[in-house]
Amino acid sequence: MKVCQTEFPATEGFYIDGYLKENLDILAESITKDFDFVILISGSGMTRVGKSLIGMQIGYYLNSKVNELNKRANTFTTDNYSFRGEELIRMGKEATPFSVLVYDEAGSDLMARKTMHGTTQALLDFFRECGQQNLFLICILPDFFDLPKGIALTRSVCLIDVQFAEKFNRGNFKFYGRKAKKMLFLKGKKFLDYDAHRPDFHGAFTNFYTIDESKYRQMKMDALQGREKVAAQKVSDRQTRTQIRLSNQKKELIIYLKELGVTQRDIAKRIDVTEADVSATLSGERYQRSIKNNGA
Repeated sequence: MKVCQTEFPATEGFYIDGYLKENLDILAESITKDFDFVILISGSGMTRVGKSLIGMQIGYYLNSKVNELNKRANTFTTDNYSFRGEELIRMGKEATPFSVLVYDEAGSDLMARKTMHGTTQALLDFFRECGQQNLFLICILPDFFDLPKGIALTRSVCLIDVQFAEKFNRGNFKFYGRKAKKMLFLKGKKFLDYDAHRPDFHGAFTNFYTIDESKYRQMKMDALQGREKVAAQKVSDRQTRTQIRLSNQKKELIIYLKELGVTQRDIAKRIDVTEADVSATLSGERYQRSIKNNGA
């Protein structure tokens, strides 16, 4: 059925699956009773399947429904979007009750890891503590099974998994409520099997942008490029630290071999450096300090 006819008069609204609408209506009517809801949208481990498209349709409809019930103007735009964990946390803390926030490309910050980086831990803390904000949080990520259990099983209210139809046609999804979502995670995680448990229902969606498409695409492109720059800088920093560490290790080895009586020429051959490197190390402060300490 079509919804939001007033907001999109030229197309007489946009299509939403009837069963999906029924579930979204329940959430919209319930959030005012001091609830908050996290909705997960995954892509069966794939990209470019349309999960962001259905995410913005769900976000727009929820926002419209909640504002209709609370007699507020509908204000769902690209301003409701975040592509970084730090940004989502800031937006969540500043948002008014019953707001809808979409966290696109959430997978990079929410993936379960043995060692979590700072953003992931901050996000998990935010998800645990943001209930009092009475928000809708729509998290869009490639793979449901990458999530920590706390979010996959407990913190989220439902999962919408988007899949290609035949010949890579977009527009199909499977809906899992709390119980079905839990069984899918427990039964399917080992082999990343999205058919391990039956969904509550199947549905379809259309190619309809509820927000400014060009602005959204530019925001997403800027966010992805920003992630690439950060990742490249981290690699560069690691390489620099590794080079410094190896350099220091070689200096220690040069000093050690010299103290054993090995000639500078042989030291250079053994550890694949130049004699000038050996000479510079031995004339440096570290070696002179070593001699002084040994002499003492």
